[in-house]
Amino acid sequence: MFNLNINFMKKQLVIFILLGIIAIPSSVKAQKLKVSLSAGLSKSILNSDVSNLVNTRYDTKTGVATRVNLEYNFFKDFIVGTGLGFIQKNYEYKKTDNITGTHTLYKNNFMDIPLNVGLYLFNNPHKENGIWLKVQGGVFYEYFTRMHRKGEYPIFAQLQEDGSYIKAQVNETYDFKRNENNLKRNLFGIEGTGEVGYSFNRIDVFASYTYQYGLTDIYKAKTSSNRKSKRISNIISLGVAYKF
Repeated sequence: MFNLNINFMKKQLVIFILLGIIAIPSSVKAQKLKVSLSAGLSKSILNSDVSNLVNTRYDTKTGVATRVNLEYNFFKDFIVGTGLGFIQKNYEYKKTDNITGTHTLYKNNFMDIPLNVGLYLFNNPHKENGIWLKVQGGVFYEYFTRMHRKGEYPIFAQLQEDGSYIKAQVNETYDFKRNENNLKRNLFGIEGTGEVGYSFNRIDVFASYTYQYGLTDIYKAKTSSNRKSKRISNIISLGVAYKF
């Protein structure tokens, strides 16, 4: 009897899923969904307090960014959106003195999932054609997938007669299994986006600017509030969208 009940429940579940799949086209049409694909460039830096390190700074570096977004026009000109993205957040660590010449380029890859709410300020492409303007903001979760380091640093124990040092080279992909630097892989932040585009019936083309600010300290070790290290990124993209 128990097995019969389980089989009956399984059949009900299958029927429910099939009905849901069949209902998707009609519900999507009614809900005014938009799927978009964008790609562009990112400029990132590590926001870290290096005031106690003499002649030290972080410089911004360029990476690539792409994202697939899903947008729902739920009320008048208001929208809610989510998606899945890939972004490189690259930056360089430098000693600015003329002695050591220490520098390391960090190439960091992330997958991110945003959750935003927004508003069409000028026209609404879900309702009309032409030029439109949108702003949105929210939070994002990102997963640290890969870090590659390339640079050089002096070996202070090997001072040369001319006062210079022999330099060691580093060119490696970070091993997250060993995780010697105690880096966090699950991170959160806030973001804001502005978009301008043009709607051709079901097709939109657009350009966007996104600012991302990390809220999570990149290190697992506990630090004081003024010693936290967070990543900041500026992203410029072009994209195309299709409305259902």
